[in-house]
Amino acid sequence: MQANKAIRKNAAGILFSRGNIYTMSLGICLCIAAAIVPIILAGVISSFGYEAAESVSLTLDIVAILTFVIFLIFVTVPTLGSFFEMSYRLYRGQETHVAEVLSPFCAPRRYFRTLRVWLMLSLRMLVLAAIPLAAFGLTSITDMMFGDVELLMNLSSVVIWLFAAVAFCAAGFFMVSFFLAPYLVCQGYSGRRAMLMSAKLTAKKWGRIWKYILGFSGLFALSLLTVGMLFVVYTAPVMIFAYFIYAEKMINDQSKNIERGNENEG
Repeated sequence: MQANKAIRKNAAGILFSRGNIYTMSLGICLCIAAAIVPIILAGVISSFGYEAAESVSLTLDIVAILTFVIFLIFVTVPTLGSFFEMSYRLYRGQETHVAEVLSPFCAPRRYFRTLRVWLMLSLRMLVLAAIPLAAFGLTSITDMMFGDVELLMNLSSVVIWLFAAVAFCAAGFFMVSFFLAPYLVCQGYSGRRAMLMSAKLTAKKWGRIWKYILGFSGLFALSLLTVGMLFVVYTAPVMIFAYFIYAEKMINDQSKNIERGNENEG
C-alpha cells in the first residue's frame, strides 16, 4: 500500500492539475448548506415556542424535529450522495459540472435511486450519532431519578458514558467494514451489493484502514485553525480524491492476491 503522504500528494495533484479546485470547493459549499439548513429551520421553528404555552411549545418542538428529519433525508442525503458521485467523475477525468450536485432533484428516477442508495449507507453511520444521543438521554433520566443523591447521580453518569465510549469505539471499528461501499456505489453497484462486497474486501484490514483515516488528523486540525476555509478549498477535496485512490488500490491489491492464490492452487 502507498503511504498516506504519497496518496495525499497524488490527490493534491488531481485537485490542482486538472483545475478541479473550483468545482470541488463549490460542491462542498452546497453540501455544507444542505447540512446546515435543516438545523437552522428546526431552530427557527422551535424558537417560536419559547414564550408560548407548554402545549404549543411541545407541538412546535415536534414540528421542528420532523422538519429536520424530513429535510435531512430528502434533501441533505441526496445532495451529499450526488456530490460524491460527481467527485468520482472528476477523479476519473470525466467532464462534469457543479450543477451535477443538484441534478437528481430534476430527474425523479435518478433522485429516488440516489436517495435509496445513499440513505442505505447513511443509516449505518447514524448508529455512531445515536450512541452519544442515547447516553445524553439516559444521563438525563438518571439525573431525575437520583437527583437527591449526588453520589448515585455521578456514579450512574460515569457508568453510562463509559459504556457509551466502549460502544462508540466498537461501532466505529465495525463501520470500517463499509469503508469501500461509497466507492463501489460510484462504480455503479447497488447499495446492498456495495456493502456486502465492502465487508468482504475489508476483512482483517480494519487496523490498516483506521491508520489511513487517522493520518488525516493533522489536516483536520489545520482546517480548524483556519476556521474551516482550508477544509473547503483543500482538506475535503484532497481527502475525497485520496479516498478514491486508496479504495482503488485496496481493490486492485485484493484482486492480485486472489489471482496469485488461484495460480498457486493450479
